[in-house]
Amino acid sequence: MEELFRTLPFAYAGTTTQNNDAPVGASDTEEFRTGGINVGISTVNLRALGSANTLVLLNGRRTAGVAGVEDNYANLVNVPLSAIERVDIQLDGSSAVYGADAIGGVVNFITKKNYTGATFQVRDEYSSTDADASKVSFQGGYGWGSGQFTAVLSRDSSQPITNAKTGWTSYDYRDRYGPEFDSRDDRVGQPGVVCPSTFPGFYGPYCGPPYTTYQLPQGHSGVGATVDEFTTNIVPADIVEPQNGEHTRNESGTLYLEQYVTDDLRLYADFLYSNNVSSRNQNTRMFSWPVPASNAFNPYGKEVLVTYYPIKEIESGSLPEEFSASGNRKRSLSAGLIWNIGDTTTFELNATRSKSTRYQHQFKFTSPGLINSRNPVHARILELLASSDPSVALNLFGDGSVQSPELGSLYNTDAYPLPSDSVTKTRSVEPLLRGQFLQLWGGPISYALGAQFNEDTIYREVTLIGGEGEYREGRFERIGVARPTREATGYFAELALPIVGERNARPGIASLVVSLQARRDIYKTEGADGGVDPVYDYVNRRWTYPGEPNVIDVEHSATSPRLGIQYAPAEEFTLRASWSESFRPPVWGDLFSLTNPTYYTFWTYVDPYEPSGNTEPISIRSTLARNAVDTRPEYSENTSFSFDWTPEALPGFRWTLDWSTIDFTDKIENAGGLFRDYPEVIFALPEVVERDAEGNAILFRRSRPINIARKTSEIITTEFAYNFNTAWGDFTPRLTYTRVLDETFQITEESEPIRREGTVLGSDKYRLSGQLDWYRDRWAGHLFAYYTPSYLNNNTGSCLEIVGRCEFWGQDKPHLTVDSYISVDLTLSYTLDNGIQLRAGGRNILNAEPPDTLYWGMPYDPSRWDARGQVLFVEFNWEL
Repeated sequence: MEELFRTLPFAYAGTTTQNNDAPVGASDTEEFRTGGINVGISTVNLRALGSANTLVLLNGRRTAGVAGVEDNYANLVNVPLSAIERVDIQLDGSSAVYGADAIGGVVNFITKKNYTGATFQVRDEYSSTDADASKVSFQGGYGWGSGQFTAVLSRDSSQPITNAKTGWTSYDYRDRYGPEFDSRDDRVGQPGVVCPSTFPGFYGPYCGPPYTTYQLPQGHSGVGATVDEFTTNIVPADIVEPQNGEHTRNESGTLYLEQYVTDDLRLYADFLYSNNVSSRNQNTRMFSWPVPASNAFNPYGKEVLVTYYPIKEIESGSLPEEFSASGNRKRSLSAGLIWNIGDTTTFELNATRSKSTRYQHQFKFTSPGLINSRNPVHARILELLASSDPSVALNLFGDGSVQSPELGSLYNTDAYPLPSDSVTKTRSVEPLLRGQFLQLWGGPISYALGAQFNEDTIYREVTLIGGEGEYREGRFERIGVARPTREATGYFAELALPIVGERNARPGIASLVVSLQARRDIYKTEGADGGVDPVYDYVNRRWTYPGEPNVIDVEHSATSPRLGIQYAPAEEFTLRASWSESFRPPVWGDLFSLTNPTYYTFWTYVDPYEPSGNTEPISIRSTLARNAVDTRPEYSENTSFSFDWTPEALPGFRWTLDWSTIDFTDKIENAGGLFRDYPEVIFALPEVVERDAEGNAILFRRSRPINIARKTSEIITTEFAYNFNTAWGDFTPRLTYTRVLDETFQITEESEPIRREGTVLGSDKYRLSGQLDWYRDRWAGHLFAYYTPSYLNNNTGSCLEIVGRCEFWGQDKPHLTVDSYISVDLTLSYTLDNGIQLRAGGRNILNAEPPDTLYWGMPYDPSRWDARGQVLFVEFNWEL
């Protein structure tokens, strides 16, 4: 499904299975991550306003989003492509119709229904980067006069991308971009990297001043090593992650049932089930392991910290690679009735229950300080680290040629995040009355009156290994209630006023319809406004929360209006325009926190408004409080205009144009995410930085949510299509051009607007795509060409050493210009008499290489370029 949204010109680079382990976008567009293992997550993000602001519906109804995630955005891995009939996309804010979280647009997946017969489909895909995939599906339906059912069953699987097949073999990019671009890691290696200066901390010792690290020469086994043999000449590790993308298996099914009780009363039920299992192999690193003086290979005579890369052990097969895995299960059930009351009135009632469950799991090495002491692995790690027997002791100092045979037994899953089941539940009831009344000049007035009663609940269950059956439940550690629940009540009304219709049409005005919509939404939830001081349990390696939180109730409400006009001066030309307002309330994590603010002192802040004029870092008292009960809802004002022209003088020709703008105010952001790039603005905000009477900064709330002034999105899309017949068949060429006219955000009313379009952190300035559809007898062909323009990569990372154009530590690395590229897709099909259809083709059939750039260490941008490379496919369809 994510391949579809990658090609849409108005879909921003959201979270995909190829970039879900790295932040996406800038601080003002960054996709929300789960805070845990991100394998198995793919989202849709319209207009760079964030996945949380894109409402995804299934057959027009809400379903549970990514399990345990407060923003409740949909996970595309649980949308079965085989069951989808079509995808409807609405770009302007739609809160007046669908509710608050439709502020950035709506994606509505319509499943297959009302089908009679049986269809069997098999598809295999072959990727140039080993990301092969296969799909088997069955669609069946049967009708019995007064009723019908349609069922779709499918099983999909795919392999991960082999990074070496994409050309990614090194983190050293100096030969491409200059001396500043060496991304090799000098904190870890084989032989191990040693820090002799250790200091105690919450989670075990850490490396402290003078922060000098040492390493044995390459080829040294670590046996009999002396301190004098260690040098500060660290050889950086340069082992690329083995995989991108994921190994996935998805089993899904949909079922639609419909039964007429009478000619006017129809009952229906719509069920979806999806179970996705995803995993990805990763490099194995052992960061900051404390090795006591008693260790057989420790020559320092005291405890030291060692960071080790077991390269040889993995290459020899004595160690498996680390991996992350997740299971995402979703089930949704909608049931209702449609009752025709007379000739002009219909009453509908729908009830939906939806549940998403997400299991997270890691198989990895974890430092002893992060492992629960009741886990048997913890005691065994300490025993092997402390052993003076060289045949048993862990050797983290050498080149891997001499190693404990028990190293592989120390893999564990009691790391952070702990193995957990996250759950999101959604329940809703929607009554709707629609019909017609009165007779205007252009026809009867159409109306709709309805309500929506919705309840969302999230929680997480965490198993504590060796804890005698103990477990912690829910979001209590963050929000203060075990199972946070938000109740939403909405009331809406719609009128369509046909001013001009077929009966009173005149030259220059064939039709005119005015529509009025309004929706009132009320959101209620509860959570803690502090009240608890956390205490760290050193024995069990976890935080505890004694005491009772200060639980409060919070309510947000707003009315979202919408005005629409449809005007046709002639039957061949139609104009549409609309204006609306939308809002979205803050989520639990924006408002609530179980704990009282925890204060720290840091020495790394430069206060741009220091009264003395000092430009050196100063000590500022800081707090990690991540909530603010006064966080305001987000609002937007949306305007759109479009036309559709099919001239009689040129049969088969069609020209469409769509323009829309969204003025997004009070968007909720994290002050810490904006601080690095815009300290002059953030340090001027009194809600973030508290000052004394003399103007000295005395408190920095560095993780506080804030409402930024505005963000704007203005785009225009136009498409030309022309259908004509020849002796060679029926042809329809299409050309689509999308231009981002404005994509800026502004932190405060006084600060300068910051443009994002045309950068790696924003949307492309424009997109150009062409399509050619061809039909001839039993043959059909579809050719697509996508042009992605050049853009600026202004997020290449920070300077970690003074070299080349890096003049100071932490400075932005030089920006890179990313070249444009063209990708071509092709599909051909042939249909036989017996209902068999054969299809073949591929994506990126010309095997276009990715433009050179850097994206979180990768030499390509996975949000714009599909690292599956050239993908060829064959497909067999048989309709019985």
